[in-house]
Amino acid sequence: AHTTLRKALTAVVTDQYGDPVGGVAVTFSDGGAGGNFSTANPVITDSKGIATQYYTLPSADGTVNITATASGIATPASFTEFAL
Repeated sequence: AHTTLRKALTAVVTDQYGDPVGGVAVTFSDGGAGGNFSTANPVITDSKGIATQYYTLPSADGTVNITATASGIATPASFTEFAL
């Protein structure tokens, strides 16, 4: 608990052909769990369609569910982290 994850949370945005899409706003959220993201939301995808955030777990123990959403994308990226 209350530590920064060693690896960044990474979401990749692609078009209907599987090609990366740069310049897309991606919002990461922990649903109010109380953790902290390294940069302000939204994160803009780079030329490879990648958006990353480092995340610091909340101080309380428990499971943290994080989503990365983008306008026009039906399925968000989902991450599950465990604070101990």
